[in-house]
Amino acid sequence: MKTFNLCIVLLCISTFAFAQTRVDIGEIYGAQLKKTVQTTNKKIYRINAKSLLNAPKSDGNLVEVKMTLFNQDYDIELTENTVLQNTPSFYTDENGIRHQDYPNIKLYAGHLKSDSSKYVRFSIIDERYLNGYINVGDDFLYLSSLAENNGNTIAYYGNDVISSDSGEHWLCGTPEPDLVENELLPLATELYDFESVIRIMKIAADADADFFNIHGNSTNAQILSAINEIEGLYAHTFNIAFQVTNVHYFQSANVTGYPYTANISDGGKVLVTQMKNYWNSNSSNIDRNVAMLFSGKSYTYENGLSPAGIACAIGGMANKSTSYMITFNRIGMFLTTAHELGHLCNGKHEDCQYGGTTTASVMCQGTKKNPPYFSNASIARIGQHIYSNNYLQKVSVTSNSSFVNNSTNVTFTASPFPAGMFTWSGHPMDLVSTSGASATFKTGRDGTSYATIKTASGASMSGSVYVGKPVITIEGPNRTPNTGYAKYRAEYDGRCSPTSFEWILNPQGNNSVYGANTSTFDIAFYQTGSYQIVVRAANKYGMGEYTVSGVTVYDANNSAAMIAYPNPANQTLYVDFSSVGEQQAKAINSVPVQQKQYDIRLFNLQGSLVRSVQSKGEQISFDVSGLPGGNYFLHIYDGESQKPLVQQIVIKH
Repeated sequence: MKTFNLCIVLLCISTFAFAQTRVDIGEIYGAQLKKTVQTTNKKIYRINAKSLLNAPKSDGNLVEVKMTLFNQDYDIELTENTVLQNTPSFYTDENGIRHQDYPNIKLYAGHLKSDSSKYVRFSIIDERYLNGYINVGDDFLYLSSLAENNGNTIAYYGNDVISSDSGEHWLCGTPEPDLVENELLPLATELYDFESVIRIMKIAADADADFFNIHGNSTNAQILSAINEIEGLYAHTFNIAFQVTNVHYFQSANVTGYPYTANISDGGKVLVTQMKNYWNSNSSNIDRNVAMLFSGKSYTYENGLSPAGIACAIGGMANKSTSYMITFNRIGMFLTTAHELGHLCNGKHEDCQYGGTTTASVMCQGTKKNPPYFSNASIARIGQHIYSNNYLQKVSVTSNSSFVNNSTNVTFTASPFPAGMFTWSGHPMDLVSTSGASATFKTGRDGTSYATIKTASGASMSGSVYVGKPVITIEGPNRTPNTGYAKYRAEYDGRCSPTSFEWILNPQGNNSVYGANTSTFDIAFYQTGSYQIVVRAANKYGMGEYTVSGVTVYDANNSAAMIAYPNPANQTLYVDFSSVGEQQAKAINSVPVQQKQYDIRLFNLQGSLVRSVQSKGEQISFDVSGLPGGNYFLHIYDGESQKPLVQQIVIKH
């Protein structure tokens, strides 16, 4: 029997090791690089990209890898970004003939296993060159593998960059708009419907012959790699998923009708006009929200600055005829592309936060913070533009029923549903099957259940169905004075259609009181103490479970009783000065609460301090779940009086 158990343990360990693949990485010393990045600290690695390409996948196409960089292990979960990877790709040869292209590229989107908010983007070109980044929390760890560097990978942290591409400095050429006086923006915290709706941004991309001269036959792969990296930022900020509908490059500028002839001494203004005229005349049939040009043109001004990119017009992403932008080739060009795309979505330089520093936001000129972020002003302005013009396609998730019983199959459908863009999950439902744009789940318990779609990039949204008997929450005060009425209301998902309610008031040591068969319960409290408000409801599937909420009734003439609750306490004891503030914000020594610095201490009967915290008048809480049951004393010092305000507290488990 002991031998059998040992075999089981070894099998489990072996299975876990098989599930995670260590990417083969070796550090290179003294490598000669033709193209580099100036940093205070970087390392050169030889990365065996095939060890990632050959990593086993789980049933959900998840790949788990471990990478060691700068002597730090990173456990990463990745999914192939097949939507971008399978983009229709083309090129025009030196004779002006258009061909189908088949970029040799794998795109990955994922996150650190320990924290899904720390997103990761990788691309592998020609089964050899690995590019991308790892969000390590307060920085980006970049990996740059270029053909001109013989496959060696430069690894560096974004915050260590001095200046990219051998000391050149980069400048956005998008024209500054006239400032609008007294312009009002919504609060950035009002993210419209971003959290509940995925929007699809359709991108068409082109590359000029100058870009091809740098990247050769991997040109389309380089474009898709950059777009894959940008998507991480837009997915996590605006819940936008990218769909590249067309990618193309020119092999030669000496073909009839070649559109991109301008130099960029003007920052790209003539070139973006050429792009606009060419696309409006020749490519109106390509389904897109934005067209991007990746250019290998370069120019350096007398002050040492070089054009980085340009957008056709700020706010241009409102129709096809104005939604154009250009990115000029450099290491880390995805940040430029993210910046110019922000302009098309109405982002402006004036919304820059911490410009000229290492913590600058995306819409700043010059250096950007790593990880990149949009300032609150940018989020508000871009969010308003995206939300109000309805230019981007919104995804909807609907079900074949809104109200079902337990153990019932429910089918959800996502529309539109580009093949491979989304994966399904359910809570608290079990996935039964998927078919095209639909997924069927089996319901599991009473309450609202959710079917969620998620893109490889991290954009997500959910549809819901109500299941079974009513699940109630109680809205109402958890402490109230012993004068007047307290009103309690049953909150519930309206789809559950309650037909009756049962309210109970449970005083300690007394008989229960029953309320009316309505969704509200009005109670007049006269005696201080602790009570329980209990409610449940019924619908066509039966009577639901009880929901319980505690309430402490305090003596309206005792200021100490108004501060700490519930009493007795079980898990958490709250100390709240708001009720004192309601009485002309007067508390200890009749000094306004908000001007005080309070020191709150909890002692046991032996006089030992068991909990302490400070407050400037805001609510604080103590975790008392680990304290023995019994009597305690809460001391509240106001910083002026020598004697504390004392309240006896009972902890009862």
